[in-house]
Amino acid sequence: MSSLRRTMPIIVGLSVLAGTCTLTAAADAKSVTPSTLSRTAVAVDDAYVDSRHPGQASVKGHDLVVSKLGDRTMTSLVRFSVPQAPAGYVASDARLHFVVTSSTGSRVVVSSVTHAWNGRRPASRTGTVKGRRVTSGVTVTKSQNALDVHVKPAFGSRLTTFGVSATSGRLLLAASERGPKSAPRLVVTFTPKPTPTPVPDPTPVPDPTPVPDPAPVPDPTPVPDPNPTPVPAASSSVKIGMSAPADQWSARLGEVGPGVKARRIYADLAAGGLDQKNLIDQAFKAGMMPVISYKVGHDAAGAKSGKYDAAAKQAAAMIASYGKPATVSIWHEPQGDVTPADFVAIQKRLVPLFKVGQIKVGSLLNGWLLDRQADTTFASFAPDDLLGLWDFLGIDTYESGTLDNPGTTKPADRIPALVAWEQRHHTQLPIVIGEYNGYSGQTIKAAGDAILHTPQVWFGCMWNSTIGKGYTLTGDRLAAFKATLTEAQTIQG
Repeated sequence: MSSLRRTMPIIVGLSVLAGTCTLTAAADAKSVTPSTLSRTAVAVDDAYVDSRHPGQASVKGHDLVVSKLGDRTMTSLVRFSVPQAPAGYVASDARLHFVVTSSTGSRVVVSSVTHAWNGRRPASRTGTVKGRRVTSGVTVTKSQNALDVHVKPAFGSRLTTFGVSATSGRLLLAASERGPKSAPRLVVTFTPKPTPTPVPDPTPVPDPTPVPDPAPVPDPTPVPDPNPTPVPAASSSVKIGMSAPADQWSARLGEVGPGVKARRIYADLAAGGLDQKNLIDQAFKAGMMPVISYKVGHDAAGAKSGKYDAAAKQAAAMIASYGKPATVSIWHEPQGDVTPADFVAIQKRLVPLFKVGQIKVGSLLNGWLLDRQADTTFASFAPDDLLGLWDFLGIDTYESGTLDNPGTTKPADRIPALVAWEQRHHTQLPIVIGEYNGYSGQTIKAAGDAILHTPQVWFGCMWNSTIGKGYTLTGDRLAAFKATLTEAQTIQG
């Protein structure tokens, strides 16, 4: 993302999927390390709108109401002024902080919302706020006393507001009327701007003297192999990786112990080719393979037209300059964010620009599409021409259901499903699991076993944070992942 050179408004709308919960603000975040700074913004405006009373805005006592009961919807809006980036720094993370004062069990989702305010009044005339989701559902359990909502800091004209839709339940949020100590807060983390790494131009090689082509010889008729052998993965080493927000990485890595061989990193070409260079550099220096997911500021038209070509070339040169293996994907989990046609066009334009040095380029699609839409929607994001262009085929996959009520579909189930999909579509690309998590130790162990013992799988990365469908590893879930790391090291040894 770009550095924040001026103060701009950010609006946050919160709704619930189920349950009742009252929240007040958490304490200010502190600087994590001398090289990482954080700044806190307290809400400057807040109100909620009610579908039963269009055009009106309210605060109930000292609380904001968010609910979806029958055909009645109440949506709360909270506005912040984004802290400016200190000189020499860029925004790398952003979070909304609240303290839970009571809850019967709830689920909230934060979305990007535009045109949400008219001066200091909500602009909604219907009591609802439409937007694009920027997080998956976040569960607030009955015993939970804090809520920390991670929001990717892609600020600017496209993400000046945040919103959350509700399907049922009722949620109360502490309004700014309670005073600055209880008002909702937005904490933005800044890291130093990366220093560009000069890449020398290659020495030109003269074209060889052309040799006339010999008379063509017809190709023999291919004979299918009745017992095909699975293609070896893109690396002979089975890699178990991990992902966590930058300001949590050191803590999560210390908890899981040794054996993490890859680090998932999220970057945006709209912020330039050197976005997240600091994290990429850290991964390489730690002996980990960077697993880098690039987006394009949600600007599909710009990406198709070549707006981000220069940034892609710069990013590829920077990554390749380390002379070590790395992976790149462009627009992970595209379903719901971009049409299949636009996704295919963007892949065809940008993927070849990253095929430099030891960089492998592929996809990380929505794993849940394999459940019932494998040969329809999933296939539309992975047509034959892209399967011939990519170096690997990957998914992000999570357990269905919720922490309190897990579903029947587990992350491990989608790995053989993807192997079967490849067989039906006549490809043998190495398989990558970009993100996985689970609600129990058993689920996490099963996913780890599938990653380690499926020949077609190259590596898998644990999403180790309480954001979206994931939960920070603790207890038996942490023990299960540590066991996967230990087994992976044994296999590699």
